[in-house]
Amino acid sequence: MARARRGIDFDTEIMKVDAQITRWKKTIIELEEKRKELLNAKREAEINVLYDAIQRSGRTVDDVLSLLNPTPAEHAG
Repeated sequence: MARARRGIDFDTEIMKVDAQITRWKKTIIELEEKRKELLNAKREAEINVLYDAIQRSGRTVDDVLSLLNPTPAEHAG
């Protein structure tokens, strides 16, 4: 004769799954925040590299900006 199967306590299992979902959502939020911090740090490092290169070149930030974003009058002449 086959053994009687123990019934599943659906409410308990649902609570366990809900707890796992909550933990994973928290992990995702933490990872997104870390990613944001890393992107900001990368941006700042890149800005520092650019600024150092500008300083070594003897040009000003305005000089470099005018080279990167020429006005229409500068192109005409």
